[in-house]
Amino acid sequence: MEAGERSGMRLLLLISCLPLLACPEKAREPLPPIADVCSRPKRSTPDFAADVAPLLGRHCTTCHRAGGIGPFALESSTAAATFATAIKASVCARHMPPWPPHRDCNQFTHDRSLSDDELLTLRDWVDDGAKVPATPMSLSATAPTSGPRADAVLTLPAPYVPVTSPDDYRCFVFDLPFDDERFITGFGVRPDRRASVHHVVVFKVSADRAQPMVEAQAASTDGPGYPCFGGPSPAVKGAKVTAKGLPSMVGIWAPGVEGVDFPAGTGIRLPPGSKLVAQVHYNVQTPNPEADRSSITLELEPTVTREAFMIPFGNPSWVQSGTMTIPARARDTAHFFRLSASTLTNRASKNVLSASEPVELLGQMLHMHTRGSWASFSVERASESVCALNIPAWDFHWQGMYFFEKPIVVQPSDEFRIECHFDNSGGDEALTGEKAPTTRCAWASRT
Repeated sequence: MEAGERSGMRLLLLISCLPLLACPEKAREPLPPIADVCSRPKRSTPDFAADVAPLLGRHCTTCHRAGGIGPFALESSTAAATFATAIKASVCARHMPPWPPHRDCNQFTHDRSLSDDELLTLRDWVDDGAKVPATPMSLSATAPTSGPRADAVLTLPAPYVPVTSPDDYRCFVFDLPFDDERFITGFGVRPDRRASVHHVVVFKVSADRAQPMVEAQAASTDGPGYPCFGGPSPAVKGAKVTAKGLPSMVGIWAPGVEGVDFPAGTGIRLPPGSKLVAQVHYNVQTPNPEADRSSITLELEPTVTREAFMIPFGNPSWVQSGTMTIPARARDTAHFFRLSASTLTNRASKNVLSASEPVELLGQMLHMHTRGSWASFSVERASESVCALNIPAWDFHWQGMYFFEKPIVVQPSDEFRIECHFDNSGGDEALTGEKAPTTRCAWASRT
């Protein structure tokens, strides 16, 4: 995480977490791996046009298309037959389509993973010889949903050519095209250069912090935007960011999803004068990358039934005092932390969410850096532990925001718990606070 994130989280959580540091507990066992359905006997002889093509269009060609971020296109029956072996290997390993959450922990909306039946259909088609019609047919990408309305479209202020490879993290500051207060109820991304735009994270910054924090950084950097990693806070020496006006996440986008509607009746408040900052991760695979001018789209409402909050959560001592240590060459290092859910939500929402009333947890995301191996977030009660999100095989390149099919009602007596595991077996030096993870509890709102 960047320095700004560390400072803000310390101020937000310091008082509530200190008494909990003396309470010892053990790391938990990972969830059992999902069953290897590809080891089952063949069950059918799928027809390409009727059975296979719709699956490829729904799950694959949104990324695997000409100009897309997938390494090869799957827009024809000929291409599908050519890459049949790779298709089977990737889906049987559950690497594609990318969907990190463990399905035995929780169920989510916008789940883009293959069901067991769909996976077996693709496997059986490949094992049957990957037969395709004699006359080649085109495979069109099937939009997963219509997506949110585009009430406002914010485009990069100028074309940007990535300057580092293979990964370039660049933040762009956007003025809002309205002066009154609005609520974001959905958002999406229109990538200009699909082959290189890997993911986009959108943050909001309050009016009083926008100029000293992000606008000054952008103004002092050549070209549009400024370099950033881990968040939009400035990377300039001596810059300080307090909890007041700390950037808060609005959402995250990855290829294969054009946009997402937030849970019905909820939205993130945009006070007058706010700025939005989009952190774009470019993954550059060519020596001469093209200029990008992507856009973010916002669905907006003047009011909502329930104001929602994206609430950061993590142990501040991991970064403040360096208590998170990941030893050199250690294959599995675990760090975990818990605290009162009502204390966190009340403080982070500036008293909008009462500490004495239940709140709904509507979604979740986890965040670690490149040495992460697996992580989980749960709601702890006196009689049970409720699994909210479990990422069994962490991949830094596939992070997302996941909305629950059924909200979790969090009582004032409940606690939030995060557990993160790291694999530093290939590292010759120990890692400390700067690699600490956070979990962001999306969309806590009143019940």
